[in-house]
Amino acid sequence: MNKSRGLSLVHIVFLIVIVGIVASVLLPKSDDALEKHVNRNQNLSKAHKISLCKEYISKVFHKPMDIMNARYMKEDSLMSFVEISYVRKIDNTLWKYVCSISDDSILWAAILEDGSLGRWRYEEEAKISDGKVEL
Repeated sequence: MNKSRGLSLVHIVFLIVIVGIVASVLLPKSDDALEKHVNRNQNLSKAHKISLCKEYISKVFHKPMDIMNARYMKEDSLMSFVEISYVRKIDNTLWKYVCSISDDSILWAAILEDGSLGRWRYEEEAKISDGKVEL
């Protein structure tokens, strides 16, 4: 009867070891590795993120970057937000946008007259590569 228990305990230990090995292979290695993947552009300075947003809005709307005002809004663990505004000379109207910079992409939404956000323009999402916008 003791041999029977001994074999059961060996089987249980063996199963625990196998489950541990399988889990270590299938699960992400660490939260640090995941954070590094998600936050690659978090190492960019605020000034660089502002520059990226200006470059992006300039390319999307065919406006010169020198007419744009920018304001760094906020940052969390996944993305940064930058506000861009400019006055269109042809009709003297104020235009405002917000850029969302996350991982290696950027997208925009309009800031409406009442201060609310329009929809995020995923169809115009651009990649960020080597610190530049690829649109």
